[in-house]
Amino acid sequence: MENISEIISFLENSGGSDVQTAIRKIGDAFAHLKNIQFALDRSAIVAITDRKGVITYVNDKFCEISKYRREELIGQTHRLINSGYHSREFFQDMWRTIASGNIWEGEIQNRAKDGVCYWVKTTIVPFCDERGVPYQYISIRTDITAQKKIEEQVRHMALYDELTGLANRRLFQQTLNQLIENRELSEFAVVFLDLNRFSVINDTLGHAAGDDILRETGKRLKTWQTNHSSVLASRYGGDEFVLLFGRSHHVQLREDLQKIQALISEPYCLDHQEFRLSSSMGVALYPQDGTTAEELIRHADMAMYRAKSKEMGIVFHFDQHTSQVSREMLLERLLHKAIEEGSFELYYQPKVDIRTEKMKGTEALLRWHHPELGTVSPSEFIPVAERSRLIIPLGNWVLKKAVEQNAKWHQNGQSLIIAVNVSPLQLKQKDFVTVVENTLRETYLPPELLELEITENVAMDNEKEIVDILQALQALGVKISLDDFGTGYSSLNYLRSFGMDTLKIDRTFIRDYRRENENSSLIPGIIAIGHALGMQIVAEGVETREQVEFLKAKGCDTIQGFVYSRPVPAAEIEQMFDQKLNIA
Repeated sequence: MENISEIISFLENSGGSDVQTAIRKIGDAFAHLKNIQFALDRSAIVAITDRKGVITYVNDKFCEISKYRREELIGQTHRLINSGYHSREFFQDMWRTIASGNIWEGEIQNRAKDGVCYWVKTTIVPFCDERGVPYQYISIRTDITAQKKIEEQVRHMALYDELTGLANRRLFQQTLNQLIENRELSEFAVVFLDLNRFSVINDTLGHAAGDDILRETGKRLKTWQTNHSSVLASRYGGDEFVLLFGRSHHVQLREDLQKIQALISEPYCLDHQEFRLSSSMGVALYPQDGTTAEELIRHADMAMYRAKSKEMGIVFHFDQHTSQVSREMLLERLLHKAIEEGSFELYYQPKVDIRTEKMKGTEALLRWHHPELGTVSPSEFIPVAERSRLIIPLGNWVLKKAVEQNAKWHQNGQSLIIAVNVSPLQLKQKDFVTVVENTLRETYLPPELLELEITENVAMDNEKEIVDILQALQALGVKISLDDFGTGYSSLNYLRSFGMDTLKIDRTFIRDYRRENENSSLIPGIIAIGHALGMQIVAEGVETREQVEFLKAKGCDTIQGFVYSRPVPAAEIEQMFDQKLNIA
């Protein structure tokens, strides 16, 4: 007989001598139940409530974890220990389950009498009457606070930046995706923030100092986030931070960003020294600048880099894109008119023989002075001309004017090589070789006094076609120069196959030269390669005497740069004929 009903049945059918046996079995059963209760009390947190949830029994472990005395708990409901963590729907679901006679299991955060929260894994078992209606509930709980703390630590490590304590890239992207998918806001902003000149501190004072700067920046952004509930600040990587702003008026958003910039520009104290940093910000607005997380982040990043490169502080991608498109349309329209009217100018920058310090040639450089826009930089209008294919008539105009000017100088007894830049579109014209040939014939300029400059990426594009064009030009006697060497896809094979006359070392190699890193410079190697292939070497962007002396010592042939002269009109070039030029 294993249960009470069997014992009762036995008593009803037994004689007197068997009553003692029955009583003993009842005692054994109650002892067994007592052992079960003892085991539960030692290992679990136990409470019993009536059908309305009023507590009728708690064990010692319940009192121990809740910090309430038994008398304070009996007659109360579990609202006494409600932490407020769970929603009303959470408890409504729990009550629907147990009221229907089913067992409920889950994890609950409660609050002890001293205010400390704790977590319990809970099983609630309904006791039902003969109609299946619960008349009381027993809850059996185990303390999982330590486990939840470990889970929270792991979650924090996965979603928060260890150095600054801000949200990391993963949490930011999750939050952004959720915001878009749930359509919680009709508009919001993603802001990329980058610390200007942070690398200088990192490189000169070390990574520990850099970490201190990032940590302090994170602290300042966290303070702003705490005071502005609609903002999420995250560290995206390195010295880049990304902010998510909830619904905000355009003007108000700019004001808030300026306040954050002011916050970041406050002094940083490193090793008892004060340092100040500024910041650049790029803003992408939802939905104008994108309807996906990827689009918004990419456009905010693009706007930030524009702000950084142009030292503009804050750039809104929508404003930038709109104004850029409008500006490009304006420039394209004005370029058409300027080409028709020939309202451009050519300036010339001397190329100086490094041994004699006399001018041996010039490079023709296009300038545009518009009566309303003022001076428009070639870096702005040349890309517009490329995209609109206006570069073809414009490039042909430059070629014609440069050759005509050099022909005049040649007729006056000056044998200078004039260099003209040729765009990829211009070079690939079917009749380009014919255009060059006709220009030379009409001006009577000897072909060897014209040098056409092409860039590396042009040379690598459609190699066979380019080789044929270059060889046809060289057959005319025209010289070919490889411009910006070292910035593209340099290959000894194509240098050999193209058989170019001149190699121009890109200005970035010259700019980065320092006496202290002379041994690691690539310049001597470039010069040696060019000479081995029978090419003249031109160094462009030379600005200091120190650079001139280094290039001279390494065997460079020609210097071009501000150290001798900026680009100047033709009349000023004529004043330099046969003169030894002074180093600036």
